Amino acid sequence: MKYAFSDIYLMENFLLLKEKHKSVKFFETGTWHGETAEAVSRHISSVVTVEVNKGFYDIAAKKTNGLNNVKLVLGNSPDVIMESLVNQEQGLIFFLDAHWENDWPLLRELSAIASKDIKPVIMIHDFYIPDGNGGAKFHYDSYNGQPLDLSYVKRSLDDIYGEDNYTYFYSDKVENDSGVLYVEPKQ
Repeated sequence: MKYAFSDIYLMENFLLLKEKHKSVKFFETGTWHGETAEAVSRHISSVVTVEVNKGFYDIAAKKTNGLNNVKLVLGNSPDVIMESLVNQEQGLIFFLDAHWENDWPLLRELSAIASKDIKPVIMIHDFYIPDGNGGAKFHYDSYNGQPLDLSYVKRSLDDIYGEDNYTYFYSDKVENDSGVLYVEPKQ
């Protein structure tokens, strides 16, 4: 399995959004083996990455060892967001990709972000991208019959940014067959 940021289109969109919003801190949920943290650490000042699975955490710790701008945290991503972010912190870009067995913490992560009164760039991986014919353009996650689509996260995005105070776009090309939703505050 390829890691998310091996997708050149995902990396290009990350870099464009990072520059546009002057992002200095990348916050990833779902570290897996640490490849994304390693890849983005070359392009941004600070990387915080959270992994709940001890085995994956250990693999990622070896992968990111020696990268001074990467902080790897073992824990539950919504709790780590609550504990580590500062109210009204600026310059953040989130990559939300945490899911483990039956736990899908996305809405709790978004709620934690909203509670900190920040307006970050948010990228959600494995997102449903409509193909225009009633189907999905790329692979996406679904739990208990609930697809990871805009209707699932809209209320949370409204809580973070305020209704009509954000824009979003979907990945139009991917290499790894996983859709991505990109959300940014209106400027």
